[in-house]
Amino acid sequence: MAEKKELSGVLRCQGEQVSALNFLTRTESETGSNQTDLLFSGSTNGSLKLWNLKTKRTAVVNQAHEKSVTELLSCTTTFINTVVASQGRDGYIRLFDVETFGKDSDSTFGIDTKCESFCKFSFAEEGTSILFGCSTNIAEEVAIWDYKCPANEPISKLPAPSLDNDLKKYGMCMQIRLHRNKTTRRLLLTCLYESGYLATADVGERKWITGQGLDLSRTNESPEGSSVALSFDICVPKSRKQGDGTQMARGISGGSGSALTSFTMGKDSSTVGKSFELPPHCKGCSSIKIRPDQKIVAVAGWDNNVHVYGWKKLQYLGSLSHHRGSVQSLAYGFHAGKMILASGASDGHIALWDIY
Repeated sequence: MAEKKELSGVLRCQGEQVSALNFLTRTESETGSNQTDLLFSGSTNGSLKLWNLKTKRTAVVNQAHEKSVTELLSCTTTFINTVVASQGRDGYIRLFDVETFGKDSDSTFGIDTKCESFCKFSFAEEGTSILFGCSTNIAEEVAIWDYKCPANEPISKLPAPSLDNDLKKYGMCMQIRLHRNKTTRRLLLTCLYESGYLATADVGERKWITGQGLDLSRTNESPEGSSVALSFDICVPKSRKQGDGTQMARGISGGSGSALTSFTMGKDSSTVGKSFELPPHCKGCSSIKIRPDQKIVAVAGWDNNVHVYGWKKLQYLGSLSHHRGSVQSLAYGFHAGKMILASGASDGHIALWDIY
């Protein structure tokens, strides 16, 4: 793979720290061959911004939350317009119609989760509704919310799976991912807990399918002691399959320590894979993102850099240096027909990278 790392632009949030990023992908019929996605950002002051990537300025600002935005996600559904969802540390998850985002400051839907944790939520279309997965204010518990549930209460709650060792604890859930089994098309919910445990549940059956979960903590030890797991990402390999034909998911996790850990998720079991180190001067990461083409994985470092690895063999490819504060969020999207990487940091900058 020929090396290519180019800073193609910088967006500036004056006096704000960038805490979340998301590219809303648009089809070629909407944008033409010169595709440019919509870039949304969330800040520590609770505001959401929609950016104009041509002028490098904000097109719309929406004060969505009273506290920091912890996650931004978007999707196109079959029953409502394209939506962007934001989660804040004020305990609210808000859903916005992209078509009216700049015209109407009110969200089309809101959930008061009553949980002000750092856990990053997830959402996915299911049938004719949207399901949200998020943590609750009870340690080790996660909840599923339904867009069409009128009671504004979760439709189910899942305490963490039981552990064989009573002395071990899962800790708080730090990130949730709703995704589908590519073979059965069933909706799954995968949780990463601060202890390093990874557990997956079948949303329809509302039960855990991974026993006591996958323990990644033994590979995430730092010289200072046990690290806290903070982020993970998963993808379904395009060609790799289990012996019974069921596709496996492959993923990577990281946190407050210097170690990153890869893993595989099978139909009935999961296994810990290769563990490798961040560069010596980097003592942790806030976010990990696998590029949609599964060629690279980017890591948001606490050392103000973005560290890039080849996804197939997890070889270190280099660092992207621009920020003067810790990198908090990453997102991939198209700009001028090319896929780019956006990195947001505590210095208030969003850097746009043309890479590999």
